[in-house]
Amino acid sequence: MSKKKCILGIVSALVSTIIVAPVLVSILAKSVEDPYLQSVLLALIEVVALILIIVLFGQKDKLRSTVKSFGKGLITGGVMAGTAVVMLVINTVRGITEVGIPKMGIMNSLLYVLILFLTGGVSEELMYRGVIMNFIRENMGESKKSMITSMIISSFLFGAVHLINLMGMGTDDVVGTLCQVGYSMSLGFMLAAVYARSHNIWANILIHFIYDLSLMIYSGIFKNETVTVSSLAGEHSIVLISAAIFAAGIAVSMFLLRKNKIGECFDNAAAAV
Repeated sequence: MSKKKCILGIVSALVSTIIVAPVLVSILAKSVEDPYLQSVLLALIEVVALILIIVLFGQKDKLRSTVKSFGKGLITGGVMAGTAVVMLVINTVRGITEVGIPKMGIMNSLLYVLILFLTGGVSEELMYRGVIMNFIRENMGESKKSMITSMIISSFLFGAVHLINLMGMGTDDVVGTLCQVGYSMSLGFMLAAVYARSHNIWANILIHFIYDLSLMIYSGIFKNETVTVSSLAGEHSIVLISAAIFAAGIAVSMFLLRKNKIGECFDNAAAAV
């Protein structure tokens, strides 16, 4: 992939999701007044746009999946997936025992879960791993340098995009949001390592979705409260916890990319040298 095509593809993806999709939803807002349905519509437009960009730029093979590669992705991402499943079970049981029926309401809760799947799962993985990481690798060629570079850039952007949360929650959780930016870069790098090993974007999507749902299900769905990073981790411990998550994410990533496994990231094993 040429440099011009790479940049055009990434810019097209960013413009489609940041500008075009919200504009289309605002136009359709009169017909779809429910905010949850608007969010679903927004996410669907983003997903369709990203899939079209991946296909039109000659990368449709990156959307393919086999049972073997999907399973490998779940196993490779076992640390994050396992942690997310445990957290999801704990927070679900906590919600049922302390709250009972979700205060968000059954229908809104189902729509909320769908929104999390389409945004945190599908859209973000297609954007940061499917488009940005893949397009940069295609441009730079099959090499260890291109893989690491694409992982760093996509992970940096994945973390930085969380700054947009400040627009939604004012300045009440500036410290929490900045911490989120930091540890999201680390988790993004880990997700990139999982994807590099498995070559299966759908495994990444499932892991990412379960992780996000595990964080949001108690406070967001059962208690129907506005969720901030500090409210999840505690205002006095957010920095320490975020630093621990950042360090753990990098450590797991380095383990996933260890010398005897890094060859799995390439079609040609010689490129890993």
